[in-house]
Amino acid sequence: MRKTDKGTRFKTLISKADYALETEFFLEASAICYAVIEERLRSILIKTLNREIGEKHKIDSCVKQIKKLRRTEPLIAKYYTVDFMNEINLWKNERNDITHELIEYEVDEIKLEQNAKKGRKILRVLNATIMRWKKEFKSNCA
Repeated sequence: MRKTDKGTRFKTLISKADYALETEFFLEASAICYAVIEERLRSILIKTLNREIGEKHKIDSCVKQIKKLRRTEPLIAKYYTVDFMNEINLWKNERNDITHELIEYEVDEIKLEQNAKKGRKILRVLNATIMRWKKEFKSNCA
């Protein structure tokens, strides 16, 4: 396994998620979106806190910490609304429920598709938000 540029890796993964959706591989699309969303949330924390936070921070703890940072970090408050953070957590919970249901039940394809599409939408919004936030964050640090 070789390390690649994060931006390139994210673009590749997002393209793979899009392809998975197009070809009706909804679980794969959701898994890719989950992984990228989690990494993007971690990167927000790393940049804001100016330190490594480790792999233990999953979506739940990242969302919780970002909500907490809204109180002291004006740019976090400006770009990462409580509603959007709640939407990410809700999607993650739905995705996890679907994944666990697969063991015992036949999960409706429509439910899988809706969750995958919602994950892709959240990922796209998160990416666009991060780009705007990073631009302002960098100009404030200069």
